[in-house]
Amino acid sequence: MRPSPLQLQHVIYEKVSVLPRSDGKHSKGKTVPQQAVGFDFEGVGIRANIGTARREGQQEDPRDFLVNLEIVVDNKEGKPAPYNIDVGVVGVFNVLPSLPKERREDLVTVNGASILYGVIREVVLLLTSRFSAGALTLPGMNFEDSAPSTRAQRSGKEAPLSSMRRTSKVARKISKEK
Repeated sequence: MRPSPLQLQHVIYEKVSVLPRSDGKHSKGKTVPQQAVGFDFEGVGIRANIGTARREGQQEDPRDFLVNLEIVVDNKEGKPAPYNIDVGVVGVFNVLPSLPKERREDLVTVNGASILYGVIREVVLLLTSRFSAGALTLPGMNFEDSAPSTRAQRSGKEAPLSSMRRTSKVARKISKEK
């Protein structure tokens, strides 16, 4: 076994909102929540917003990155889910110098988002396990389409990463402490 070229240093929760959604059924004057255990996500509208930034001053040899991931299930479109979910996290990542520079942005964006999605899945499962609708496990996701090189191919122009100065104050503070 060998270490991954991408190492998660820290996770920061920027927002966590998980609220049960009623399906409108009533029992003895009370609204009955839709059951979440075994819920089929086919047709549910799940939005993922991903942002990646590199540390300022590392344009030539980027090693330190922030990845923002926000997952939203607001039940405004598509099949309704048992919960309204809006969770945002920031991950502070470091890449090993052995990883080729030309692969770093794609690897950090795709794998960083995948790692953070696992963090979000766990917090949603933990919180929903205490609601009457029951525990909800978000479905697995694939973030390959979020890679900067893939977005550039689709749009016909390069999709540059932002610098860390546009990220949250907490995330900037953590990244500067490294």
